[in-house]
Amino acid sequence: MAQYNLARRYEVGNGGSVDKAEAHKWHRLAARQGIADAAKALDDLKNRLTGEEITEGQRRFATFIVRKPPSASSKQPAGSRGSAAE
Repeated sequence: MAQYNLARRYEVGNGGSVDKAEAHKWHRLAARQGIADAAKALDDLKNRLTGEEITEGQRRFATFIVRKPPSASSKQPAGSRGSAAE
């Protein structure tokens, strides 16, 4: 829900300047978390954006997504990084 609230702040300029591409990014992140209001707001916002603003919002979304770190099972045990001669 915090992502949706942040998106709304960027969309209307509450507490700062309006940044529609940033609003697009945060609405999309919130919608991805299953927040129905964010999905609707994203659709509404897209109708008011230029193609460039949509592209920029998509770019910001894509660069924001963080890849999961490797699982603990794929990490080497402590002390196993040395050479076989140790």
